[in-house]
Amino acid sequence: MKTYIALLRGINVSGKNIIKMDSLKEMFTKLNFENVQTYIQSGNVVFSTNKTKENLVKSISDEIKLKYELNVPVLVLEKNELDEIISELPFSEFEEKDVYFTFLNEESKITDFSKISEKKSNSELIHISKNVIYLVCPDGYGNTKLSNSFLEKQLKVLCTTRNLKTSKKMLELASIEKDEL
Repeated sequence: MKTYIALLRGINVSGKNIIKMDSLKEMFTKLNFENVQTYIQSGNVVFSTNKTKENLVKSISDEIKLKYELNVPVLVLEKNELDEIISELPFSEFEEKDVYFTFLNEESKITDFSKISEKKSNSELIHISKNVIYLVCPDGYGNTKLSNSFLEKQLKVLCTTRNLKTSKKMLELASIEKDEL
């Protein structure tokens, strides 16, 4: 059985796409996932299953559409993928509150990142890898022009962003053995 992290984009933001975490946890349990845990209200779910990653996105998305009548983008990471992403953070010398991960649902085929680089402010740092964009936003993520929408348009892939604190917490929850729950 593998441990996965589901990242739902755009729920419980500005009063839109409201999904209560206890209801979301119940939905994941009804999908026959085990050790289901949610973290904060922005759609972060840790769970275990024998299903393959490829099947998970569709089954979770379909169930959200059925239960909540919402089209919510879902990204799924294996625990070891998140661990690798965090361990490869190229900006470890910055304050945790300034560091963000924009997770990509697939590797972008785009190789020219000049438009992305042009959008970043002088105080921001960016590093693009195959499955994540590492960002340092000292003026706050809410003030960057490197938003999910912008990055999706440039890279032509689905993405969602989490801060370093949330990402570390998700990895911590995913690392808890099931007998500890």
